[in-house]
This record gives sequence, C-alpha cells and structure tokens, in this order.
Amino acid sequence: MLNRTATFVFFIGERHFGALTAYVPGPAAADYRFTSALPAQILKSMAPLVAQAITSPRRCGAKAAAAVPGAAAAAGAPRPIAVPVSSLVTTE
Repeated sequence: MLNRTATFVFFIGERHFGALTAYVPGPAAADYRFTSALPAQILKSMAPLVAQAITSPRRCGAKAAAAVPGAAAAAGAPRPIAVPVSSLVTTE
C-alpha cells in the first residue's frame, strides 16, 4: 500500500464550505484502517469552534486583510491543517 486517504467535503449554508482529509503516507498506511467517517468525526468535534466562527461578527477574508497592514497575503487560499492520524485512530 502506498498511501491511505479519506476525505469529507461539507457545506454549511451558502457561504461556508470545506474539505477535511485524513492522510497517512508511505508504507505505514498499511497499518491504518479508516474511512471518510474519520474526517467527518473531526468536523463534528470542531462544531463549537466552527459555529463560533460562522456566527462571529468579526470581519474575515479580504475585508479583514485590507484593514490589517501586511495581512493581504494571508487572505489567499486557506492553508491545510495537519493533525497526526495516530492521535485519532489505532493501528491494527
């Protein structure tokens, strides 16, 4: 086995969307068993944080970047967040 990957794509209303991917590279991938239920569970556990971000009156995106000097580059594409899969699943 080369790699193991599971992806969950989500939409929250009309303005919020994303994709969560669990990825184990290389030969160690053979030791892991998971499905798209893993990234779905990660999103579920992040629900309080996501709900706060959605309902927050703070500005975001390009408007926020325009208000903060030097932040324009940070308003580009979102960067992936790496979470070690070993902390979420057990090997067989």
